[in-house]
Amino acid sequence: MADYNSNNTGAQIDAAVDFGQNMDGTLTIHHKEKAITVSTSGTTTTDSNFFPANCIPIVLITKVTTAITNDAFITSIGVGSDADAIAGSLGDGVLEELNDILAFGGTNSLGTAGFPIANSAQNLTFTHNDTPGAGVVYVDMYYYVVTGYGS
Repeated sequence: MADYNSNNTGAQIDAAVDFGQNMDGTLTIHHKEKAITVSTSGTTTTDSNFFPANCIPIVLITKVTTAITNDAFITSIGVGSDADAIAGSLGDGVLEELNDILAFGGTNSLGTAGFPIANSAQNLTFTHNDTPGAGVVYVDMYYYVVTGYGS
């Protein structure tokens, strides 16, 4: 059984979830969006703690809003220390040009496994084939957080 109540922000839906005897908890659906400026000092762009603790991503959408210069396209997208947890082997022109978009879900658009789940906040990383001169990637994510399970 779940009772859904909007918190009127448009960014979160709260639900009381019955997991069974003595296992009540709260399920919240969140939305996060962020413009990430790519690193111009190396081949890895890191957004610290992008993924909140106990986050279970539903979908992650990436869109290049300022072209990545120096032909330094994104080759992989990672979580924490796993550089290609979300996507690997991305080629030239996939995430590089203005308005390039990729979406990833339980099984991402490349057909590989979805997202890891962590008890602590995790970084989002982009690995580039070369050092970018400039660029911005807009990231949009919907995710679940379950709290109070088993309390």
